[in-house]
Amino acid sequence: MPVSPATLRLVDPSGVDAATVVVPGEGTWTVDGAPVVPPTPIVTLSDVVAKAPAGAPAVFDLPAAVPNLVPESVALGQPNQTPADVVTTDDGTWQIQAATGQVTFTPSPTLVCDPAPLTFAAERTDGTAVTGHLGDDYAAAAGPAPTPTPTAGVGAAASSGALAFTGSDAGVTSAAAFLGADALLPGLGLTIAGRRRLRR
Repeated sequence: MPVSPATLRLVDPSGVDAATVVVPGEGTWTVDGAPVVPPTPIVTLSDVVAKAPAGAPAVFDLPAAVPNLVPESVALGQPNQTPADVVTTDDGTWQIQAATGQVTFTPSPTLVCDPAPLTFAAERTDGTAVTGHLGDDYAAAAGPAPTPTPTAGVGAAASSGALAFTGSDAGVTSAAAFLGADALLPGLGLTIAGRRRLRR
């Protein structure tokens, strides 16, 4: 069935007619007053990862990660959505810095782990289309120092007040202390013997 080029049109993911539609990870579709031009091959890159302290914004330096990147060509995308300069998810907000091509991720106050990766698409100066994922590796926040656990033996007896005996209990105390020290000696002997063997 003959098709008139003038009647051809493209529809972007939001359902709006467009002359050009960019599909992240696939290619760029355009209408040129003739049959639709096949998608431009896209090169998939390794993930670009940024590291930042927990809760702080993270900056993805795409120009440094992608040689010959055209800064103004960077676009962010999600499944079934039109590529955009700003994307907000449950994890936070991703925003392209148009002048540099860098992407800044500002985490949501409720984010407690690394955000889900986001797809980006861009173009190199030679016209090669590229795509990849942005991933943030947040450093774990430092928690409170763990409470020391009393060690069985002399230390435990001291912390529990077991050494505070008087009168006839003194003999029991001395025996307990002696047994505690005696229990430590084999371990110390093994440590020293091991060091001697290492020196040989």
